[in-house]
Amino acid sequence: MKEAFSIDTEWLSSPNTVNDEDKIANITINLLDKNLTENYDIYERQKQSSVALAPYPMALWFASNWWRLRWEVTPSKPTTDWRMSHMLSAAGYGYCWPTIGFQTDGEIIRITSLPTSGMNGASVIYNTFCSEIITANKFESAVTSFIKDCNTKFGDSDISSLWDIIQEEKEDEELATYRQLEARLGFDAGEGPESEILAIMEHAKNFGHDSTQEISNYLYKKQETIDKIQSLEKGSSGLAITIGDLSSLRTYAKQKNKDTLPWDLGYELAQEARRIWGINTIFSTEELCNILNISQDNLFSDQNTDLGLGVKHSKDVFQILLNKKHIVSQRFMLARMICDAIIAPDEDKILSATTNKTARQKTQRAFAAELLCPIELLKESLGNDYNNRDSWADVADDLKVSVLVVQSQLANHNIIDSFENQNLWLPLSHKNIYADEF
Repeated sequence: MKEAFSIDTEWLSSPNTVNDEDKIANITINLLDKNLTENYDIYERQKQSSVALAPYPMALWFASNWWRLRWEVTPSKPTTDWRMSHMLSAAGYGYCWPTIGFQTDGEIIRITSLPTSGMNGASVIYNTFCSEIITANKFESAVTSFIKDCNTKFGDSDISSLWDIIQEEKEDEELATYRQLEARLGFDAGEGPESEILAIMEHAKNFGHDSTQEISNYLYKKQETIDKIQSLEKGSSGLAITIGDLSSLRTYAKQKNKDTLPWDLGYELAQEARRIWGINTIFSTEELCNILNISQDNLFSDQNTDLGLGVKHSKDVFQILLNKKHIVSQRFMLARMICDAIIAPDEDKILSATTNKTARQKTQRAFAAELLCPIELLKESLGNDYNNRDSWADVADDLKVSVLVVQSQLANHNIIDSFENQNLWLPLSHKNIYADEF
């Protein structure tokens, strides 16, 4: 993946009596080929590539929110607290910061930059709109380089002390896991409920580290999730499935995983699965059930929740709990479960299909979409009538998927415009909540 993200400082001279938080530098933030700090200086009446700001509060903001920036996924309904932990405008200290937001799925960081209006006494107007992705490693590298630069300038400070603590936490496997869970639950470092987080960590010994991270928000103060898992372990609820031909798909996934984006991995895995299973056209419910070694009569659920669960009994045998009532939703959920059985680490005992926007869930959704509604078959069925919603409904009915799956496939392959509101930062910018208002 092509990526480039950097935060560069050109320090301006200042008297020795100036406090660290008031020392100024020309800051330039670049993302791929975009300059996120490009601005129009209202007082100088000229366009500039960098902006004069105090690096201290910016570095302190990155360090203070480090664990949440790296591990807290975008909630379905973003709160002000979440935005302040993921939006650079919250760095504060009265400076006019660029409106730059950071979203993580655990592996990928999406960085979104919005233009500003220059209202509320702002001294500059930021010009750049873009939304691009980089790897989490690249994000860590750029922020680390910036903070080290600040520590060289400031010496011993709150930033250097906090950064040293973060490095110690990252090197301590148990403490790093604790901080990740804390962040996933939406707490600042050191602010999460210790007993609850330790209880989740205890479950990880049985469930597996990765799967526990995936469902941590469902385990937090929710005994019903534990009860469901225990019931599946005993076989007293759920549906027993046996998935054939997983070995080659697991090998394929491991080969692709390191260098492939989550959604691309799901797409390519689905194509490989269709090839192995000999599915060339519509993937019928009968064929799906045959692969799972179950009868269509077993496809029943009296639940309708946002969490699908499964327990691994052996390498290819699982007990799963369908959480959807409609056959179309059940098919998509089953496809997601198949994908999770492929990509889950060997030590994971829990399968999950959640609403969380993690890399693992993105892979599942892309896999299910391509498995049940392959883009080439979709294009062939629609002809050139890609924007006709009536045609979407007809094709969705033929393929036994939802219209949303059809629409998502077209959007994700750049055939129609994206319809998701990726710009979740807009409510803040429209209200003109800039740094001087925090």
